[in-house]
Order: sequence, then C-alpha cells, then structure tokens
Amino acid sequence: MERKIYFKYKKPVIQAFMMQSAKSYTKILDNPVGVAESGEEQKDAWNESSCSGYLDMAKKIKIPRLEGVKFLNNSYMNTKERIKAYIEFNQAMSGGSYEIPMHDKDLKEENCDFNVEEMLELGK
Repeated sequence: MERKIYFKYKKPVIQAFMMQSAKSYTKILDNPVGVAESGEEQKDAWNESSCSGYLDMAKKIKIPRLEGVKFLNNSYMNTKERIKAYIEFNQAMSGGSYEIPMHDKDLKEENCDFNVEEMLELGK
C-alpha cells in the first residue's frame, strides 16, 4: 500500500495523510469486529477528519477525501477475504451514532499522526 500511495500522491503531506488513513483499513481487516466494538475506528475516523479539516482550513491544503477513499477502497477490497472482513466490520458498526469534527476548535494539528510542518517542508 505504501508504494501505491507514494506513486499516486506526490506531495509529502498528502502522502502522510493517506498513510494515516490506510492504517485504519489495516486494523479493520485484521480484526473487524474487535475494532468496531473497541471504538478504535471511531477514534481513528475522528482523528482523520480533524486532521484533514485542519490541513484544509489552517494550511489551505486540499486533501483528496472522496478520491482518496475510493483509492483506498479499491486498493484494499481486492480479495474475497478482505471484502468479507469489511462486511463484518460494517455489520458490527451498524446502528451506531458517531460524531465527526464540526467546529474549528475540533480541527487540530495534533490529530495528524505525522509532523505536518516537516511534511510541508519536504514538499518545498
């Protein structure tokens, strides 16, 4: 996955964000029900949304959210076993209500699991 991300996205900050997003897929496919029941995916999704919002609002960096989700889905959901695991995860999450960052105060650099300034400097 790392190679696919690095070949598709050229800006280091976008690469780092996509790597953060890819980690969620790996966790989900390794332990679909456990990740759903533990609340780990909700925390990861919150951090990803907060990070992308921060990059967009504070740093004026457009994160390819929809295109990125499609890219990761197509890259990860490529075997019957992975599709089955993802269905198990979705069933375990079904019926829940999950919060997403909606206010500027929720958009935080520390929710990016990489050093934003370092990635921006690498991109120069």
